[in-house]
Amino acid sequence: MAISNRLDWIRLACHPGCGYVERRRLLALADNDPARALDRATAHADGESPSERLLDWQRAARSACFELDQRWLDRGAGNVIGLGEVDYPALLAEIADPPIALFVTGDRGALALPQICLLYT
Repeated sequence: MAISNRLDWIRLACHPGCGYVERRRLLALADNDPARALDRATAHADGESPSERLLDWQRAARSACFELDQRWLDRGAGNVIGLGEVDYPALLAEIADPPIALFVTGDRGALALPQICLLYT
């Protein structure tokens, strides 16, 4: 995947005022293209919007998060796999609210192998 496409997935995941349901809707409208979904998210202004103060806070937090993620990618430490891409684990995509993007360190191909997960709460 091109570096610009990986960054588009991160930008979409960090977009202020755009929650999980809205990101999924935008991706569906954009044929799973994160750059086109971002264009729609930026232009999306209908309905009631959050306060400017809340959006400023979200932008600052997400900007810092994005910068850290970008540095991680620039170091070559890992990859980003977007929802709907070939390498995205099929079973994970079937859950009710799958992550919009996976940040992967190591062999991406290992995601296709049988897996087990233990969760502690």
